[in-house]
Amino acid sequence: MRHRALRVPALWRAGAMTVAVVVASLVLGSAGAAGQQPALAPSAGRADRVGGPRAATGEAGDRQRKLDRQIAQLRSQLEGSSRELVAAAEKLSRARYRLVTVRADLALAQDRLRAAQREDDAVGSRLAYARAQETKAQGQLRERVEQVDAARASLGRIARQSYLSAGLPGLELVLDAATPQDFADRLVATGTVLRLQGNTVNRIAVQQSDLRARTAGLQALRKQIDELKERSQAAVAVREEATDRAERIRSEQAALVAQESRATAAIEARVSQEKIRLADLNVEQNRLRVRLAARARALRESRARAERGGTAPSTSSASGDRSESSGGSGGSGSSGGSSGGSGPLGVPVDGPITSPFGPRYHPILHYSRMHTGVDYGVGCGVPVRAAAPGQVISAGRAGGYGNRIVVDHGLVGNVGLATTYNHLSRFAVTGGHVSRGQVIGYVGTTGLSTGCHLHYEVLRDGAYVDPTRY
Repeated sequence: MRHRALRVPALWRAGAMTVAVVVASLVLGSAGAAGQQPALAPSAGRADRVGGPRAATGEAGDRQRKLDRQIAQLRSQLEGSSRELVAAAEKLSRARYRLVTVRADLALAQDRLRAAQREDDAVGSRLAYARAQETKAQGQLRERVEQVDAARASLGRIARQSYLSAGLPGLELVLDAATPQDFADRLVATGTVLRLQGNTVNRIAVQQSDLRARTAGLQALRKQIDELKERSQAAVAVREEATDRAERIRSEQAALVAQESRATAAIEARVSQEKIRLADLNVEQNRLRVRLAARARALRESRARAERGGTAPSTSSASGDRSESSGGSGGSGSSGGSSGGSGPLGVPVDGPITSPFGPRYHPILHYSRMHTGVDYGVGCGVPVRAAAPGQVISAGRAGGYGNRIVVDHGLVGNVGLATTYNHLSRFAVTGGHVSRGQVIGYVGTTGLSTGCHLHYEVLRDGAYVDPTRY
């Protein structure tokens, strides 16, 4: 009996030591889990930028070329108008053309701004929700840590009591047993204590597992918050950029509207003057037509008298007859390049025709007027050559025509031909007879001209005709 009783403390001691080892491992594990902080490593994130600067280099170049063509057409339509009116019309055209682009850019910028605002709002909502979840998770984690700490403390007390009872108190428990039944009751009580210890250990293990899961969840939540912060910063940057761009475009639009208004006012203030200038130009044209028509009649009458009397025609008529058959007789400064050709008239300059003969719509006065010649797009200072031999009947200032030379080529066949060379920078001749291809002046932009070019006219019996026919 004594021998069997002495074995109980040994068993009790072994169970108590096992419990102590388990408790120690749980305490250390709990401390590690409870003390571990969520990793706050910076996340690369993803900055979803809404929109972005449009790659418009090619588009800008196309727009500029289109605008340049429009301005060139406008200058051609306004040839013969005052420089001030042309300048105001150009400003108006540029402002209106730019306004179309700016308004399209503003609509795009506003779309980007709204998209950026939506992104900012969405990220802000998600960030606020994530932060609320973080606060909730932190509170739950603290509760779990407190529960684990309380269970550890309880288990520690049981373990210490078990350890103390495993020595002499265990022996006393056996020796104090008065009867076998008493001994059995005390042994059952000891088993109950051991079962309580085991249950506590199991509960701590479950709590430890839950604690680790919640800690990992909190770490993931904080990582998500970091990513959302980065996205929020990127969204704010995009929104601010879109706001600034929209404001800049609005300012540019306001400036263009003001420029358009000023240009319109300047044009309206010059409309009456423009009408007077064009009326003066028409008077100058009529004066020249009448003069050349009279000279042609006089030449025909002189030729008729000469034929009836059997005498030689007049000098002017003779020069006209020579011009009809001339293939390019040389004079001083002649050059077969600019005035060559088999027709009665050569080409006065080498260059493209930028504005043809015919009716031209006036974009300001809103009616069509006749463009009485052709414009050659050549630079200032280019030599101008006589289209055929003839007599210089005028060389000087001629109102809107600027510096002008008029050459009467006499009769070609039975019609009188004359040519005019306008907007010259300076004269090479001011009178007398000239030969086909002879330099008579130099290209300029005098008078009502919108740029360096030669306005070249051909008159047949005092009527303006298309120079390209000759």
